Amino acid sequence: MKTNKSSKRVETKVETPVVTGKFSGIDGKCAICGKPTWAHEVGSTCQKHLGKVALFYKPAPANVKENKDFITLKSLCDLAESLGKSRGFAVNLTGGDAGTKAPQSSAFQVYMDGKRKYVPIASVQELEKMLKH
Repeated sequence: MKTNKSSKRVETKVETPVVTGKFSGIDGKCAICGKPTWAHEVGSTCQKHLGKVALFYKPAPANVKENKDFITLKSLCDLAESLGKSRGFAVNLTGGDAGTKAPQSSAFQVYMDGKRKYVPIASVQELEKMLKH
């Protein structure tokens, strides 16, 4: 706020600068994972795990979207909820949302296609088998 010579207050608008640099967040999203973030280029989780994010992920096959041997991680989470477990339970089986830990078994290996995550269809049977015991 500025004052003029007659000591009256004059309102001035101040624009908050957008942070730019090596990683350039677009529209308030993390430059690494794409999740919403507050005026940061890299979200707090990605910053904390920098260098370890997606360490245990593998690249998806070229035709993963049409391949019946894979389902989205979202579908696995939906199944876990329908079986009485949390979405986090299913994500933790894959090594966590940031992929900084190894999956519990190869059935829960995450394959990345862009920012979409896929798991083998075998994860469905493995999850059902785990929850029946």
